[in-house]
Amino acid sequence: MLWAGEKKTGRRAQYLCLVWCFILALCLGPAIPALGRQETAVQEETVQEKAAVQEKGNVKTITITAVGDVTIGGDPRRNASQTSSQKFYEKLSAQYSGNFFKNVRQYFTGSAELTLANLESSFTTATRYKNKSYIFRAKPSYARILSSAGIDVVSHANNHAQDFNGGIRSTRAAVRARGMAYVGNGVTAIVKKNGIKVGFCAFYDTGNITAQAQNVVKRLKEKCHLVVVSMHWGQEYRYAASSSQRSLGRALIRAGADLVVGHHSHVVGGIEKYQGKYIVYSLGTFSSMILTPKDMDTMIFRQTFSVNTKTKEVRGSEPGVLPCSMSSRASVNDGRPTPLTGQDKERVIKKINRLSLNFSL
Repeated sequence: MLWAGEKKTGRRAQYLCLVWCFILALCLGPAIPALGRQETAVQEETVQEKAAVQEKGNVKTITITAVGDVTIGGDPRRNASQTSSQKFYEKLSAQYSGNFFKNVRQYFTGSAELTLANLESSFTTATRYKNKSYIFRAKPSYARILSSAGIDVVSHANNHAQDFNGGIRSTRAAVRARGMAYVGNGVTAIVKKNGIKVGFCAFYDTGNITAQAQNVVKRLKEKCHLVVVSMHWGQEYRYAASSSQRSLGRALIRAGADLVVGHHSHVVGGIEKYQGKYIVYSLGTFSSMILTPKDMDTMIFRQTFSVNTKTKEVRGSEPGVLPCSMSSRASVNDGRPTPLTGQDKERVIKKINRLSLNFSL
């Protein structure tokens, strides 16, 4: 499937051309004057070819895939028939055998791929909680829902991370126990894949965090080839990025971030290309148990990076977006994100383009 925004690239035949040129030079050599000069040229060409092969060996690629808010579990105070209920989520989990992401899992796995999701709940059995309209939790064993889906990195810097007493600590333990990296709430992670070190960090924008976030990014960049920032920011159900979001996102790029991905608004937002790098202002809510959301559009974002592990030069490809729905059913949210097709897919692409800056799919 060709994602919106990605371009197909054909194989180059440079190496084959060099081989044929070398054979041709050997065959015609006796009939060509100044053989010494020809041999020197061929030798120089061979040296250059070897250098190019060696340089190519230093270049590794990795694909970063990202989705927005994922709420595992729900509110334990609500009964099974109410929206965002933990009881209803557990009922569905039993029905699905925990496989909420069966329609999208194929896009999260790959030998040179890392997938990031924002967890907007906590893995905990705690009963003490904050007095809020919505509080979200799931049993620690439910972390397997993410790991079995192919999620590699879980960001947890958001407004629901501290719904329950000790929720951050227990969530971090549950995530790591399933082999995933945990980021947010003062914790960063460096994940090595395909010879590339990728630094991940996450922030919940409560205001005046620019300097702090920039310092974290700078420190990570010193240790890694790539830095990916997960941002929980903006206003709920607002589609357009605010001036403060744009200012913060650009500041993170200047600090050394190679990619910034955002969430919190629950709706799909735009993408900005800034200094050759990308800021995804809102990925939308990817999975939750709000029974009838105002907007079920969401997306999977991905970008491939080529990294010279010797020089640390980074080149990012043109990113791709796969428009999705939070649900496999149009009438109600069944908690199973599903790729969109046809007119619905085109509608989401147009929405993203309308909201984007210096970028279009």
